[in-house]
Amino acid sequence: MARATGANGSVVATEPVAPKAPAKSTRRRLNLSGLGGGVWFLKPKFRFAAFGFAGGFLSAMWFTEHVVKSRIADATRAYEAKREAARRIKRERAEAAKRSGPIIEILDDDYEDGDPTKISDVGTSAEEYKMVLVARTDVPMSGGKLGAQCAHAAVGVVSQLFADSHAMLVGRWEADGSKKVTLGVGSKSKLEGIMAEAKRNRLPHYLVVDAGRTEVDPGTTTVLAIGPGPASAIDAVTGSLRLY
Repeated sequence: MARATGANGSVVATEPVAPKAPAKSTRRRLNLSGLGGGVWFLKPKFRFAAFGFAGGFLSAMWFTEHVVKSRIADATRAYEAKREAARRIKRERAEAAKRSGPIIEILDDDYEDGDPTKISDVGTSAEEYKMVLVARTDVPMSGGKLGAQCAHAAVGVVSQLFADSHAMLVGRWEADGSKKVTLGVGSKSKLEGIMAEAKRNRLPHYLVVDAGRTEVDPGTTTVLAIGPGPASAIDAVTGSLRLY
């Protein structure tokens, strides 16, 4: 109980007055916590637009990630398939090279009439195999240039045979000592005629067309390699030519 002094100086007793509690605010507070809380101050139509944009952006991100992963997976599978194909070809060539030797199996001839691109293996296994290099005598070339062109022709036809799975034919020729004979021809037209005859007889052949960086003009045909193949079959095409 508290005491207070009255107007006439007398002392009176008074009851203590409890302080009033502050008035409760009637103003609605915005809850800005949680996902998207920062946009509640916007008008409804703008809030919908903001949520729509966010949803579209997240969907686009998910779709892009999905597409990128899918394309990476496809590219990886294609690369692995390509590598496996290259390894398989390498293994097949290695196995063919191992089988190539003094004892050669005769390959099945899948030739069909009208397809002169198939390679023939006519003759007997006892017949000598050789290669001829037909060089143009009307094209002026130094000894070094001629040697390079002949080497280019020989390597070209052998590489072509390996690429076409005819490694055994090369092995048969190597077993005979890899014989090579250089012949001469006096014109481009005669060289092309001999090449056509070799093609008709299904003999391996490779024509060197020079790039023109040194002694001859670009696009000049210089040397035609024929073989390796049975000597009788090659002589039937080039027997009339003289040694270079």
